[in-house]
Amino acid sequence: MRAAIHDNGEDVEKSTFTPILHCALGALILLLCASGCSTGERPPARPATAEPRPPQAAPAPAAMPSTRYFAEATAIDLFQLRAADIALHRGSGRVRTYALESKRQHQAISAQMSFAGRYLDLLPSRVLPAEYEQMLATLLSAQDFNAVYLDQQRRLGPRALRLHTDYARGGASPTLRPVAKFAASAVASEMKLLDR
Repeated sequence: MRAAIHDNGEDVEKSTFTPILHCALGALILLLCASGCSTGERPPARPATAEPRPPQAAPAPAAMPSTRYFAEATAIDLFQLRAADIALHRGSGRVRTYALESKRQHQAISAQMSFAGRYLDLLPSRVLPAEYEQMLATLLSAQDFNAVYLDQQRRLGPRALRLHTDYARGGASPTLRPVAKFAASAVASEMKLLDR
């Protein structure tokens, strides 16, 4: 250390650590100011703002029970097979060609359904619901068979496609979902023939 003399003649010690002490003291003051400790008060809390919540997705619809899907799908197949047999006897030209393809598709779907049904202890009914019985009766008595048959196919195809597609996406049974996917593909292929 060395001594310094002021104008009034007094000796004052001057430390070589003075610059370091000034920096440390400055940092301490800044720290106290930043934390609010210098006044003993905390900085005011930011007011809570209501942030908009993202829209919630609609709850997923309940999965269709396996028994319901199986009953509806096998009833459609049974109707389509019987209607195709009638069309092969009563239809002509393009309708017979369509009936052959429809029968082929629904035999394949029926075989897949029967196989999966045995695994799940579900048996296809051999009795058609009243709606389908009435449609067959209409076919048997139709004067303009080709027009009536094609009209029924155009109405039933989208219903069958929706049934199989919906079940393939979210059906209750992991055994039946791939069968439903196969059936949806077969029905979509069959429906394309109606537009030709």
